[in-house]
Amino acid sequence: MPPVGLPLPDVVPVLPGRQVWLRPARPADAGVLGRLGIDPHIHRFYGREHAVRRGLTSTEARQTVSRLMGRHGNQGWVIEARGRLVGTARLFAVEPDERRAWYFISLLSHEFVGRRLGTEATRLVLTYAFAVLGMHRVSARVLDFNARAVALLRGSGFVVEGREREWLYFEDDWRDALVMGVLEHEFRAVVSSLPECERLSGLSRVVREDLRVAAGAVR
Repeated sequence: MPPVGLPLPDVVPVLPGRQVWLRPARPADAGVLGRLGIDPHIHRFYGREHAVRRGLTSTEARQTVSRLMGRHGNQGWVIEARGRLVGTARLFAVEPDERRAWYFISLLSHEFVGRRLGTEATRLVLTYAFAVLGMHRVSARVLDFNARAVALLRGSGFVVEGREREWLYFEDDWRDALVMGVLEHEFRAVVSSLPECERLSGLSRVVREDLRVAAGAVR
């Protein structure tokens, strides 16, 4: 019988990488997110039409941070690179007993795209999901024209599992959404084949130990 996934920890762990640093969100991040605001080049790929470059209102920024900090079936991080907040990443709808979760990542400006920041952040989160939480599968949904997101997910072992036809009305037409998924053994195969991913197994051991110590301290 397969092992049951771990309950979600109360504290979201820091996930350090080579280029990026994933850490728990904090209320002060709302100010940074508000100033970064909306990049129309990014938001188009989430199916948001006619966006213009603008800052977020204080309410919008606080809501974004609240989604990351929510604990019920959710684990969220802000992504930093060279001391700058560049994006967010989130595991959500996490079901420990069924060992499955959904994944979402967003870079906040097109100036951060193409630097493999999203790829590294995704592999850090998947390492945490599989090696620490004990997930068996992680799913994601992307619009069919978001070629960059599809390529990013494929680079971490995701495969297209289905198509939700006419999922969103966008730019005067109905667009499909692709449902993608990666299984634990598929991600493990990707990691083992990439030299730059060698340190991820060490990361999972450190994070597990940190969470074990934190749980002991709470008791």
